[in-house]
Amino acid sequence: MILQERIDKKLEIRVTVVGDRVLAAAIDSQAAEVTRDDWRRDVFQAPHLVHDLPEHVAERCRRLLRRYGLLFGALDFILTPDGEYVFLELNPNGEWDWVEALTGLPVASALGDVLTGGR
Repeated sequence: MILQERIDKKLEIRVTVVGDRVLAAAIDSQAAEVTRDDWRRDVFQAPHLVHDLPEHVAERCRRLLRRYGLLFGALDFILTPDGEYVFLELNPNGEWDWVEALTGLPVASALGDVLTGGR
């Protein structure tokens, strides 16, 4: 069993890092009762918006991927009501298509750039 401290949420943040690009989406899990504890219960009930991630958080995401030798990673955060970013996990094979579909973030294009030698 894994136990985790309960953290009050303003938003949940999915950060997709591809090469040096950091693409962040805010998931308003608090907008619907069904998604308050876990937005995955009904992805389409939680509004998704492009999120302006502070540069110091974006740089820490890049550094974490470099440390593990990764060119891609999906990171999950909670943004607390006080504005603190709380890191939850790094998934080196995280899903991203739904984020692109709901926000327009250019994840597929960034992946194409990395696969063809760009960063």
